[in-house]
Amino acid sequence: MAKILVLDDDQGMREFMEIMLAKEGYDVTCTGKPEKAISLCRKTAYDLVITDLKMPKIDGIEFLKTIKEHRPETLVILITAYASGETAVNAMKEGAYDYVEKSGNIDELKQVVRQALLKQGSLSEGQTLKENPAAQTSFCG
Repeated sequence: MAKILVLDDDQGMREFMEIMLAKEGYDVTCTGKPEKAISLCRKTAYDLVITDLKMPKIDGIEFLKTIKEHRPETLVILITAYASGETAVNAMKEGAYDYVEKSGNIDELKQVVRQALLKQGSLSEGQTLKENPAAQTSFCG
């Protein structure tokens, strides 16, 4: 089962992402604190990290750089309500797998997650996650 970490300072968004990704069959861990997310990434090899771009203390680009230093194999998707072409290009240059607008289509985000996990090797082409009744979530806080 693919392990995904979600970092977003918006509790409602974290809860939404946790429910949506767990329904897809992923093992999801959520936090709203970048320092907690960094600690979790040092202890656990996540297949994918989804992080908000705009957060207090550390932004998504700085968080991306930190994750890539410690876990270069981990794919990172940045999500934001404040999309700009310049930020998207910067995110990709720093190693983000993709950059997705929060206001976008939910199915688009699901597809980006699936494609990232296929690329990373955590998901096989024929695997349907919803068939997995063992989907679980960790803490969200």
